Amino acid sequence: MMKEELRQEKLSWQHELHQFRMEKNSWELHERRMKEQYLMAITDKDQQLGHLQSLLRELRSPSQTQMLPTQYQQQFSQLLEEKNVLSTLLSDTSQSLRENQHHCSNLFNHCAILEKGVQKLQAGPLNAGVAQGAPQEKKENYRKSEPETTGEEQPR
Repeated sequence: MMKEELRQEKLSWQHELHQFRMEKNSWELHERRMKEQYLMAITDKDQQLGHLQSLLRELRSPSQTQMLPTQYQQQFSQLLEEKNVLSTLLSDTSQSLRENQHHCSNLFNHCAILEKGVQKLQAGPLNAGVAQGAPQEKKENYRKSEPETTGEEQPR
């Protein structure tokens, strides 16, 4: 009876460990996608801002005595505002990514604890109650009952 309880506990821990790994992978993927998205947006806005700054320098050069057209001033102001908004979003996203990394680190640590528990169960008292010379179960039997992992992320 104790063997069955230990086996059930082991399976429960393995299931929980698998779920934590899947969650960690999901967070890491989400983190990479968000970071790429915001970096692309910032790069695009930086290019637009650079273009407008070069137009502004051209228009302010001594050969140009006319005032800046209102449309350029408005577009330049709008791009500066958008860049500021994106910078704020990037800052917020960076904070979120740091929090996600911390969460992933905690999950990883919890997984390591669960793995140690599973290893103790596998090596521990499963065979302690068996008399010497009596047939003993092989560890392969337990591995066959463990859920197979394909390396692919399961949808949540």
